[in-house]
Amino acid sequence: MQKLVALERYVTIPNGKVFYQEWNKGEKISQRPPLLLLHGMMQTSHTWDDFAPYAASNYRVIAMDQRGHGKTFASPNKDYSTSAMTQDIKQVLDELKVPQVDLIGL
Repeated sequence: MQKLVALERYVTIPNGKVFYQEWNKGEKISQRPPLLLLHGMMQTSHTWDDFAPYAASNYRVIAMDQRGHGKTFASPNKDYSTSAMTQDIKQVLDELKVPQVDLIGL
């Protein structure tokens, strides 16, 4: 199987720019259910580079760098709370017009 390469993009939310990757098999993305992959502390969306191409055969796969990680903004007020990160995720999904997701996190 040839490895599928992610599209790398940014979305702007009120607190700053969020980096995300999206794996697409070439068909219309909206036809497959979305799968959001969240990395753990001290990691980035690239944590999922080996897994995501396989999941992309059944899902629209999205992996984002959470605030303060990778290429995403650092919190200006040093707020890395669960509620702040949850709000970021909601805003990213709203910008991508994704109303609900299946979720895998570390």
